[in-house]
Amino acid sequence: MFCYVTFWKEVHQTQVYDRRQRSLVRVKMEYATFSIADYSLLAILLIVNCCIGLYFGCYKKQKTLDGYLFGGRKMATLPITLSLVTGTISPLAITAVPSEIYTYGTQASVMIVSAFIAGLINHYVYLPVFYNLQLQSVYHYFELRFDKSVKNLASLIYIFTKLLMMPLIIYASSLSLNQVTGINLHVIAWVIAGVCIFYTTIGGIEAVAWTDSLQVLITLSAILYVLVKGIMLIGGVDEVWEKSSDGQRIEFFNMNPDPTVRNTFLSVVIGNIFLWLGFLAIPPAGVQRSISLPSLQRAKRANAITTILAGLSKLFCCFLGLVTYAKYANCDPFSIGLIKKLDQIFPYFVADIGKSVPGLSGLFVAGLCTATLGALSNLLNSVSAICYLDFLIHVLPKGGKVANSSTAVKVITAIVGVISATLIFVAENLGSLFELLHCVHGITEGPLLGAFTLGLLIPRSNTKVSR
Repeated sequence: MFCYVTFWKEVHQTQVYDRRQRSLVRVKMEYATFSIADYSLLAILLIVNCCIGLYFGCYKKQKTLDGYLFGGRKMATLPITLSLVTGTISPLAITAVPSEIYTYGTQASVMIVSAFIAGLINHYVYLPVFYNLQLQSVYHYFELRFDKSVKNLASLIYIFTKLLMMPLIIYASSLSLNQVTGINLHVIAWVIAGVCIFYTTIGGIEAVAWTDSLQVLITLSAILYVLVKGIMLIGGVDEVWEKSSDGQRIEFFNMNPDPTVRNTFLSVVIGNIFLWLGFLAIPPAGVQRSISLPSLQRAKRANAITTILAGLSKLFCCFLGLVTYAKYANCDPFSIGLIKKLDQIFPYFVADIGKSVPGLSGLFVAGLCTATLGALSNLLNSVSAICYLDFLIHVLPKGGKVANSSTAVKVITAIVGVISATLIFVAENLGSLFELLHCVHGITEGPLLGAFTLGLLIPRSNTKVSR
């Protein structure tokens, strides 16, 4: 028998162990090419993002800090909604979630339930408070509610967290693009980071929101296209489900109370409620976009649509994990050394089926690239705002605070972007992306969410308690 796997140029044969036949079999590795059309699609995408940044930076100049960071608080609902969705669809999710399902099964997929619960909580608890306060930095809430030291600590935690997250986002995308195109990982990382730094620095929130709108549509289209084509090539949903069930990858209601078990129903649902609140309710990037809308009603509508689309995108990513498993149920590329990390399994799957589906690799690369640009631009914009509003503004001369505010934020954006791209050398030596994503968010977002919740729901809480 042959186990076909696609990469990029040559054809090789080797021997692997067949799980079902319990014997060595020949493996034919047929390497596909990343065509000129695929490269053209990627180049056009990057150029369009730069043009949007130039348009808002040169022809619709934001003369004030409020215009640069909030679009004058008169932004349209559609781009803001899609921009909020972009914050939940990162390349980490696109590559790490299918890998998690491929390796450990579907128990982690019940995180989708948590997304809708968190969306409802945000709708009624957090969003109304933050919108009505209209704060330039969400962490100024801590200064109003507790004191300045709590605000400074929260801001430092956020900046530190995102400086860890941005290299992971760049690395996750670069790793996948390297798997599909063969281009050096570090070259990809600097190209993506450079384009993102350029249009985010030049165009501000309006450029970020409109590029996010384009990016989320391309990303969702790419995910759906790969999912449908994968199901068709394997033989239908029933075949995918049967192979996954035979491989013991179907599990939803593991009610084991042991906290040391990797994934159980309660641990995933309860834990991810807080994780999703960290994504939807309290991130400065999300609050910044919500208060840039002209009314609370529009902000709530944007939150509802964001929750639905975010949940659906995670559902698609989970099923992609099952499709990938069904493809390699008898021939695991990781076990035979065709990939170095399990985080590469989904990009490898895309490259594999790309040989029989022209344009699929290019669309996947475009989707992954747009997800990276969207997530990275959101973080760059919000981190630079926090750095300026919570720290730098206090050391600038009074006369220069207004005149130089937007310029200062642009400089900070560029510096943070360069630091993030440089730290990819650290990110590539770390472990599983799925575990890293949850660990980083759990360690840092948990205390911040707890502090916000304490201030909102416990009237008698004070500074001593918040610390």
